[in-house]
Amino acid sequence: MAAKILSCDQDKIAEISGAVGALSVFTRAAELTLNMTGDAACLKEMCQAVICEIVLWRHQQDDIFVFNSNITDNMWSVNNLNIELVRFLQLYVCKLPTQLEDAQWDFILCSLVAWVQSCQESQESLGSTTDIVSQSLCSETSNLLSSIAFCMRNIVEQQADAFPDNLLSEWQEFFSQGAYETLLSMFVWLIANQDVTKQTIGQDYLVACMGLALTGCSVENLKNHQLPPKLIADDTSNLPDEQQTLLNYLCPLLLCGNRAVQLTAYRLLLSVMPVLASFDENKDQDKDELSRSPPVALMTVLDTSSAGVEHILTEVVVGECLIIEPYSEECPVTMAYLLSWKLVLEFFKGASPELRVQYATFLRDSSAVHNLMINLYRIMPENPTIHLKDNLTSQPPTNRLSSSKNLFGEEPLLDIKGHSTSLELRHLACSVYHTALQDLPAIIRQWWTSQDKRTTAVVEKFTTKYVSPLLYTQEIQAVQGQKTTFKNMLIKARPNTREVVATYTVEDFSMELVITLPTNHPLGPISVECGRRIGVANTQWRNWMLQMTTFLQHQNGSIVNGLSLWKRNVDKRFEGVEECMICFSVIHGSNCQLPKLQCRTCKKKYHNACLYKWFSTSNKSTCPLCRNLF
Repeated sequence: MAAKILSCDQDKIAEISGAVGALSVFTRAAELTLNMTGDAACLKEMCQAVICEIVLWRHQQDDIFVFNSNITDNMWSVNNLNIELVRFLQLYVCKLPTQLEDAQWDFILCSLVAWVQSCQESQESLGSTTDIVSQSLCSETSNLLSSIAFCMRNIVEQQADAFPDNLLSEWQEFFSQGAYETLLSMFVWLIANQDVTKQTIGQDYLVACMGLALTGCSVENLKNHQLPPKLIADDTSNLPDEQQTLLNYLCPLLLCGNRAVQLTAYRLLLSVMPVLASFDENKDQDKDELSRSPPVALMTVLDTSSAGVEHILTEVVVGECLIIEPYSEECPVTMAYLLSWKLVLEFFKGASPELRVQYATFLRDSSAVHNLMINLYRIMPENPTIHLKDNLTSQPPTNRLSSSKNLFGEEPLLDIKGHSTSLELRHLACSVYHTALQDLPAIIRQWWTSQDKRTTAVVEKFTTKYVSPLLYTQEIQAVQGQKTTFKNMLIKARPNTREVVATYTVEDFSMELVITLPTNHPLGPISVECGRRIGVANTQWRNWMLQMTTFLQHQNGSIVNGLSLWKRNVDKRFEGVEECMICFSVIHGSNCQLPKLQCRTCKKKYHNACLYKWFSTSNKSTCPLCRNLF
């Protein structure tokens, strides 16, 4: 077949009996051979000869390449040739990337951008149920983009010496930006202009291919998107218009009835979530406000899907599992709800300790966390240990779980080209619960203690058996793998006893705190005990012990985060910052604020929250210390 491609007359290149048929057979035969052997010197030489011939065609017969033109304007044979060319180039990038020379990489990257541009010019026909050729070329072009992005990210970066100089930088700075900008615009347009729940198999495959390709888009490319502005007049968000526009386009797609669309939107939003909270820092709003909402576009989706899920689960008792069948009306609603929570938690994780307090307060006061916990305990399996016989049909052979595995031990695959399964939803629910316990331990602890006896018992038994061992092991490993060093404080872990030891030393003072995680972590209280201490008075020591307990019980984050807050508090004390005369702490235990409200008479400062509580409980508006009117 390679010989037929190399010797084909120029006027027969686009014919089935000419180069098209031979290239199709050669590509599939080469793929099978490389998959089986992985190393076939003769085949590699033939592949190199074929790609050199294709580059030659580009120079001699430009009209057989569908570049920067409407696909529907070309003959079927020309379009079919381009489909086979894309498939061959994808094979080469996947299997033999180190064999490509500089000029060949230039040809592939330039061709990719030109094919993507042709797909955009033909986007009207992509929504048609009959234009299979245009859909096929766009699908294969998306697959080529996925393969190139994977190669750049996972092969070129690790084996730079095996590739042409500046290949990676040229991809990142030029080619990828153009390809992703165009593909994102096409994807958004396509979903907005057709009913994705009534697509043909070809259209479903096209959406999945485009979605998978878009997941390789970098955060920078997403931030520099070229989507038309989409803003809401009354929106008071601190996000730049470009980021707000991106959210306003992608968040509603989470509610789409098409699984590939939902997962594509989720993957794209997941990549930008960690940086969005930074726009709420140092803004003109009242820095002492107690509550702040995560992005409104995301919370709107969460509220909508939450109402749907609660309707679905209304008759299910906490602790029992409702199996939601794939492809049912309930499946995409539940998927949207769980994916939205994954995004909210990712956003929360990227915020500063001060902002976390405000976001957490909003989630608690809006009953979002309460609803989440109740819903999860009606979706998660009663036994999350999955056996192979339960999973035979849910994943392809290469991705199946081992013979017995805890669903909390790994993230669900959420393959955009995969198929929906009831196990996938239960696995995703387990993932949300695991992440929530990691990121919102204080709020979930408060929720747990406020429930009735039956719910409390169900939650504690399930968490202690299946989740707590993973969580406290991860906490210990996080301490052991901590790369950030703290001035004046040394942190060590004792895995066998679930203990974390923090030693704080400054000048002639030295103190040691031993933190023990409970077996039902994070539901139960964390124990803080006294270790060695030098030069610290008993009163001050008890005060710092109490502060450490308060920080660990009220902060929503890891043990390392709690220790960092406690260290900041002690550091401020040694720097001469006066502590609040109500809680005797410099940094407030729950909202991380410094004492700011000063008495005009005695000049002592208090935390806003402490003073508010003092006024409320004492029914007075006097200074707690000097008793003069505040």
